[in-house]
Amino acid sequence: MAWTVGSAQIEAQLDEEEPFLQRTDTRLILAGVVAAVLVRFIAGGWWGLWLLFIGAGAWLAWLGWKGYQAAQPPKDGPCFAIRSIKKEGPIELVARIVPPTRALLSPLTSSKCVYYNYQVTMLDPDTNQPKEVVDGGERLIDFWLKDVTGKIWVESEGIDIRYEKQLSADLRTYDQTPRAVRERFQKLRFDPFLTPGQRKPVFLEELRLDPGDNVLIKGYVGRPTGGEAGEKERSAFVIGKGPGTLTVERWNGPVFIPVPAKGANRNLALGAVLAFLGLLGLIF
Repeated sequence: MAWTVGSAQIEAQLDEEEPFLQRTDTRLILAGVVAAVLVRFIAGGWWGLWLLFIGAGAWLAWLGWKGYQAAQPPKDGPCFAIRSIKKEGPIELVARIVPPTRALLSPLTSSKCVYYNYQVTMLDPDTNQPKEVVDGGERLIDFWLKDVTGKIWVESEGIDIRYEKQLSADLRTYDQTPRAVRERFQKLRFDPFLTPGQRKPVFLEELRLDPGDNVLIKGYVGRPTGGEAGEKERSAFVIGKGPGTLTVERWNGPVFIPVPAKGANRNLALGAVLAFLGLLGLIF
């Protein structure tokens, strides 16, 4: 299974009841029924029907087993199920970022985020090399990681963010100054124009952790520290730096969904019942 963690598509897919006829081959079922009826009238007895029950039960049980096998986590890989976290210790987890109640707003793009680092730099007009930092700053807050099985709080202090910058551009390449940049310059009382219509050589950079990002986080699972009220108190465990390091990077690989489809449970149960009835029919 390769989906986007926690997407509406996944959650809808997991909640849907798959129609029975989508999980089996109707032609096989009809052929089995016809064969059982022919056996009844040609050879006498209903043993053909009981064999059909056993065969159909085995087929359904196999489908259910496949559903459970597809929900087994990959070996020697990161964790894809927050619900499976049961103890403290090092962890590698793939999940998506969810901000707390009050998120940050990045200065240059007005993007909702949990971390930003931005810089506005004047360039030398002859060499295009950095000449003077006009403005810059960095902010970080704690946040949630979430997947289809649950969520966990991240104590982000000391986190190493291994991301490419979302914004890295020369202001002179824009037809119009972006609104958020223009508002930032107004607060700074900085004029980005040399003359009307001619912009100064200004370079813009911004790095963010955005809501919805699929990330691989490597850190340490611990218990929430006492004496601090807030959102993290709703989390049985937290992820933080611990005795080692805390890193976060984008996850661009396939995302594993560790939840078997509801059809797997149904197929296993129905397969067992049919096989049992078939065995009873043959015995008695």
